[in-house]
Amino acid sequence: MALVVCVEVLCRWLLGFSIQIAEETASLGLVSLTCLSLAGAFRDGHFLRVDALYSVFPHPFRAGLQPVFLLAGVAVTSIYLWQLIRLAADSFFRGIRSDTALGVLNWIPQAVMIAGLAVLLIVIVSSFVISGGEE
Repeated sequence: MALVVCVEVLCRWLLGFSIQIAEETASLGLVSLTCLSLAGAFRDGHFLRVDALYSVFPHPFRAGLQPVFLLAGVAVTSIYLWQLIRLAADSFFRGIRSDTALGVLNWIPQAVMIAGLAVLLIVIVSSFVISGGEE
């Protein structure tokens, strides 16, 4: 991803032309890396959580909130995953492509997003099952 951006900058600066694919490949790479890293971030405890609100409560109450947070994570991730599967299926069956020089089939990056969210959902559910919802 960084290599494509560097080539684009050098081509524009030194040669006066654009390779026309840097923006699309960089954005596809960013989306792919972001979605595929969600499960690892959750597993390592670096995932988004409202710690300012969470730390206000006493420890026994916090332990009771953990299963609620995990179940909410399962619900939100499941809904997002379901809608993304529907979007990717629609893109696949209609053959929808990006409106750029590369013309990437939209279902390809959407499939990467589905894979990342599916792994995230598995990690959240396994975290709930293994710990019984307790941190």
